[in-house]
Amino acid sequence: MRLRFIKLIFKLGLLLPLIWFIYLALALIFGDPSDLFPKFKNDLHGENNLHIGKKIKEKNLINLKNNNDLQELDFKKLKEQEQFVARVENPNKDIEENEHEIHKEEHKNNDLKDLIQPADILLNKVKDTENDNIEKAREKLIKDGGGVVRENDKVEEVVEVFKQGDLIPEDEKKSPGDLSGPGEMGKAVVMKRDDLTETEKLLWDEGWKRNSFNQFISDKISLRRTLNDTRIQECKDKQYPQNLPDTSVIIVFHNEAWSTLLRGVHSVIDRSPPSLLREIILVDDFSDMDHLKKPLEKYVAQLPKVRLIRASKREGLTRARIIGFEAAKAQTLTFLDAHCECFPGWLEPLLSEIAYNRFTVPIPVLQVISEFSFALTWRKQRSSMIGGFQMDTLNFDWASIPQRELDRRRSEADPIRSPTMPGGLFSIDKEYFRKIGAYDPGLDYWGGENMELSFKVWMCNGTIEVVTCSNVGHVFRSRNPIRWISTKTNVGKRNSVRVAEVWMDEYKKYFYERINNDVGDYGDVSERKKLRKDLNCKSFDWYVKNVYPELYVPRDAVKTGELVNEGMPRCVDSMGDKRQAALYPCHHQGNNQFWQLTERGQIRQKERVYLCSDNKQGVRISARCTGNPEWVYQDNLTLMNPASGLCLRAKIGGNPDLLLTKCEENKWQRWRFLLKELPS
Repeated sequence: MRLRFIKLIFKLGLLLPLIWFIYLALALIFGDPSDLFPKFKNDLHGENNLHIGKKIKEKNLINLKNNNDLQELDFKKLKEQEQFVARVENPNKDIEENEHEIHKEEHKNNDLKDLIQPADILLNKVKDTENDNIEKAREKLIKDGGGVVRENDKVEEVVEVFKQGDLIPEDEKKSPGDLSGPGEMGKAVVMKRDDLTETEKLLWDEGWKRNSFNQFISDKISLRRTLNDTRIQECKDKQYPQNLPDTSVIIVFHNEAWSTLLRGVHSVIDRSPPSLLREIILVDDFSDMDHLKKPLEKYVAQLPKVRLIRASKREGLTRARIIGFEAAKAQTLTFLDAHCECFPGWLEPLLSEIAYNRFTVPIPVLQVISEFSFALTWRKQRSSMIGGFQMDTLNFDWASIPQRELDRRRSEADPIRSPTMPGGLFSIDKEYFRKIGAYDPGLDYWGGENMELSFKVWMCNGTIEVVTCSNVGHVFRSRNPIRWISTKTNVGKRNSVRVAEVWMDEYKKYFYERINNDVGDYGDVSERKKLRKDLNCKSFDWYVKNVYPELYVPRDAVKTGELVNEGMPRCVDSMGDKRQAALYPCHHQGNNQFWQLTERGQIRQKERVYLCSDNKQGVRISARCTGNPEWVYQDNLTLMNPASGLCLRAKIGGNPDLLLTKCEENKWQRWRFLLKELPS
């Protein structure tokens, strides 16, 4: 019996080394031997160990390629294996410090079970052997476009993770560089309505009706489509300070299409440095479309740094933006329209201008997104334009860059000073915005807010600049599809009167005359006037002479008002610049029936629009001159054209019209300039 026992012990003694060897081999092939043998930590050297690291990577790559369900991926094990690979390829690395950082990140993300990174991003992460620690690899991942964001991260953190939940629908999970989809790189999506099914045609028509752009085509484009970085090299090479202020991006929407709204949001998230983007505030101005209710709430709840605020009643653009401003937490505010797409590198140049001078209001170069095909038409820096306006309408207008500004700039990457802004897209220091009174809360719905802000920024110690290194695409529509709440008041005119009354001083008369001095009830502006006085803002005359000397001011008018015929109660009407003037019932609102007689004898409606004889048609009158535009307004109230020696006459019978006939003393040839008295 004792002999048998001794023989058994002898056999076990021979087997134990063999079992030990097999166990060690299996651990080296399928796991981390340092977990099994702590003393093995400092003995991983040589070609064998590099081979082990490669096998782990290859295994992970195969698993990732064959696994479409990213939610089942073992994130913890993946990081442990990355740690092992890092030790293999960099054996002198302080393993204890690396493990501490990994466990710290795991503790922060203990709720994270669902990975929302595209598979190829994770593949790149596993392949990344150039970085000797996990944090550097993640920073590279962020730069490559694969970064995700935690809900409550500090602004200055670079590595951020989404809150639990699937951020993007499966059809939106696309890898950076996947350019095969429709509309990628800003290319046009070409479709013809005639090629669609009957159901698709209904959707096509409904999209145009609701949005005044082709929603059907917009919906075909990824919410995260890629846009080409076509900035000039000087802009790409610019270095920005590290202490740039952060920003709250504010987007107001009312019944906006799902695809345009969220494509804009994603473009902000994807193309803004995490340290600079504090939050995105979506302000719903009382939308009533179903897709903007629970579906939108559910979607944005999964997006990083996005807040949804709903107005309790219809406020209009101006007051809805004030809601966003009051809720904002960042040092600066960046306002965007609801149908925009931000280009690479769009944000840093804007914030850099504010960091240099907090009284600067920077605006990006607006690139045109086609309302038909959603193609992006790139406008180069050298062809950029500045904001202007028309004195007699107070409507924003694009203007060419004056030579004096071209001479001031040293390079194409330098900002361009602009007298006004379009209003839809700009950044501003939050406290400066507060100091100058934000927006006038008395402005209803939409219109006039950009003129008010433009005037008071310049007149109250600020500057407006077009930042040529910042580019944002914008869908320009031929008409605004939004219907305002029914009101008898002309909202646009009322808003413009408030702006003129507060900021334009004696120059307001040029606008008032154009509307026949019919200013209407524009509300109480005493607080706004007090604000201007307290801020010690400059005069509008200073603004015209120093900021916008190119502004057309009709100082040479000797007669203004409606041009009324004495023989019949009808006025000369330009018919909306249709190149053919006519007689029309007087509506006493100015505009198309407003005329000025200049010192030179020109009858002018606005800059470069005149009443003149048409040499080709003889007796016809054209609102745009191809002949002699000069008239002599005689004491007997006749208007004589010196070139022909004939007088302007109202046609009798049939359709009232304008003729040039032999000058006679009759009421059909007598004309008066009538202007309503301005209320005291």
